[in-house]
Amino acid sequence: MNGSWNGTFKLESGATFAVTGTSWNSPVAPGQSFEVGFCGTGTAPNSASFRISEAGAPAPAPAPAPAPAPAPAPAPAPAPAPAPAPAPAPAPAPAPAPAPAPAPAPAPAPAPAPAPAPAPAPAPAPAPAPSSDLSVPATGQFKLPFSVATDGRILDSQGVAVSIRGVNWFGFETPDLVAHGLWQRNYKDMIGQMKDLGFNAVRLPFCPATLRSTGRPSGALNTSVNPDLANKTPLQVLDRIVAEFATRGFYVLLDHHRPDCNAISTTPQIPGYTLDQWVADLQFVADRYRNVPNVFAIDLKNEPHSTGGSGAFWGTGDINNDWKLAAERAGSAVLATNAKLLVFVEGVSDNGGRCENPDAHWWGGNIEPSACYPIDETKIPRNRLVLSPHIYGPSVSGQPYFGDGTGFPNNMPAIWQNQLGRFMGKNAVVLGEFGGRFTDKDRQWQVKFVDWLKCKGVRNFFYWSWNPNSGDTGGILQDDWQSVSQDKYNNLKRLWDGSAVDTNVCR
Repeated sequence: MNGSWNGTFKLESGATFAVTGTSWNSPVAPGQSFEVGFCGTGTAPNSASFRISEAGAPAPAPAPAPAPAPAPAPAPAPAPAPAPAPAPAPAPAPAPAPAPAPAPAPAPAPAPAPAPAPAPAPAPAPAPAPSSDLSVPATGQFKLPFSVATDGRILDSQGVAVSIRGVNWFGFETPDLVAHGLWQRNYKDMIGQMKDLGFNAVRLPFCPATLRSTGRPSGALNTSVNPDLANKTPLQVLDRIVAEFATRGFYVLLDHHRPDCNAISTTPQIPGYTLDQWVADLQFVADRYRNVPNVFAIDLKNEPHSTGGSGAFWGTGDINNDWKLAAERAGSAVLATNAKLLVFVEGVSDNGGRCENPDAHWWGGNIEPSACYPIDETKIPRNRLVLSPHIYGPSVSGQPYFGDGTGFPNNMPAIWQNQLGRFMGKNAVVLGEFGGRFTDKDRQWQVKFVDWLKCKGVRNFFYWSWNPNSGDTGGILQDDWQSVSQDKYNNLKRLWDGSAVDTNVCR
């Protein structure tokens, strides 16, 4: 077992593990549920047995259950999910973690938080929620629309370079259909804490069911703590949270994260959810938030990637597996609906050797093929396009360049320059996810990465994640959903606190 989430795993004897809940998901109230999970290496058993008992009560006899299929090894979680991402669970559920093999590995998504019943299957057309939920104060502080300068800087409507200090807050893309942590805290209090910590932007992942569910979030939404969210649909809750972010001066990036609200797909389409539906959902979101002053961009799809030679690539010429063509189609439709938005286009993972260096990439992290197969500017004009790769460190998944004998972490700046740096200064490049546990080698990775970002003058990013329940990354918050992971936050804050740059990393 090399990774777990949403529970504490303890080896009792032989091959028997005892799993107990964590501080945020136990005890479980009647009618509530949560998920636990783990990744491992080795051979899966032919069968496995599980038993569940109430604390202090006799346990029933174990019942046989089919053995889980071995997790693909190839990280964002969540988040996330992160890469492997973000891990990025009922909070985003972790995606398969990239294998330490030489081949480029994808990144997993964030690990889930308590999940209620499965999300409704996507329907063709979302039903709008009452417009009153979209009302936001006309503060005048949001100088939109943003645009991209020829040197890759993002400028506000007055031509001033912006600084986007963002964090990912996941949950709307899970079966809970609501931002996580609202089972415990008031959403306004959490947004206020984000502001106090110096963030000024948020990336909010969602899934199609968030847009069209007519039910009320349950289990993950505590209406005694959040009374003004009672009796609202998931979309109406999203409206209120976006409006509160506007009140606090936050820019919002909306991210189409999972088509089925459960797993990060390789391509935008999956069985039962077509490219047409994906484009229509993006247009719906672009139109719905057209007059909301702080929604500045849409991230078209979270972490396009390939596995086993199939999935999303860049530059194949077939829209069914060419992420470039799919992104052009969707981005053009979004801008036809709302020309004020920026369009975030993530990378892929392994691109089959087409226009990429051999160092392993994370899911959504490979923007190298754009050098050979650039986005068509007649579909997404250059001044609206943002390349948004995801990148993670050792706590999400092993990669060959993290190993002993590679010179880690001093070997990383050259790799980052190949994968990211050479595209900066010509394109807008905004990291949509990066993060990790900030322990051991991951701490070394994050410190070195922030040093490198400071050297490159990076002003815009979204950290994964705010949530603590991203299995392989943890969050800015600790498991009590209140305390700050201070060492992790202090390292991240160096990106905007004016601290000195390590010039050795800049060479």
